[in-house]
Amino acid sequence: YSPVICNLCCLQRLLFVKNGSCFLVGQEGSGRYSLARFISYIKKIDFYHLNENTFYTQFESIISKCVLEQQHCIVFIRENIRNHKIIKKILTFIKNPEFFEFLTNQDAFYLEYLKDNVKDKKLNSQLRIHAHREIKEILKTNLHFIIAINNNYKLHKYKFMATINCELSENQLINCAQERFEQNEVIPTTFTSLVVRYGKYQNQFYDFIETFLAFLKSGEENSKQLELNKKKTIEFFDKIRNKQSEITKQLNEIIPKLDDSTTVNDEL
Repeated sequence: YSPVICNLCCLQRLLFVKNGSCFLVGQEGSGRYSLARFISYIKKIDFYHLNENTFYTQFESIISKCVLEQQHCIVFIRENIRNHKIIKKILTFIKNPEFFEFLTNQDAFYLEYLKDNVKDKKLNSQLRIHAHREIKEILKTNLHFIIAINNNYKLHKYKFMATINCELSENQLINCAQERFEQNEVIPTTFTSLVVRYGKYQNQFYDFIETFLAFLKSGEENSKQLELNKKKTIEFFDKIRNKQSEITKQLNEIIPKLDDSTTVNDEL
């Protein structure tokens, strides 16, 4: 679907730049999670779906993966009334990735990061400052947040965040249906507007179109098989008719000879 492909391309461009994080705007079922999950699959990077129960337990390991293993990670979280404070904390982190409060043992983390540059496992202030700056830059590059919000969220407070609207208008949905149905002349043009009203959520609309096309395709295949069977049956009967003509001709040749024969030993 063209609008989905457009959102996919925009999201990919937004994420993989420095400070690459964004809002995905839309109602429940508008495909925000699927879009984020698909990006991680395409780019082959780790994907984390966090909520108010898992954020504090998993976020330290995500930071470690980004910094110590130098891997990109996508963190997806939905904004709701239960995790409003967490979302604010994430937005502050995106703007300035101070990671201290998320680490249980800061010294051990620094030592692991600076293991090739630290002798006798001792940190001085200069090494700390240097490591701190480097880690912040790594997090800006490797850690990407996708925050799913609805249309009522106060976006004007966070102008540093990019925004992608995942909710399609009715005309866009109709265009999606027409794109998928344009090769099928048996589908009436008015059907596309009826499809838009199917189901409550946008993802149900996509599922319905694909299910309908699969059903239509199976029906077309059954029709083709029936036509093929009919053709084979006609060919079979034509062969029988031809065989009957040959047998009749042979009989017409044999009967006179039978009438003329006087003994069983004749040429016949």
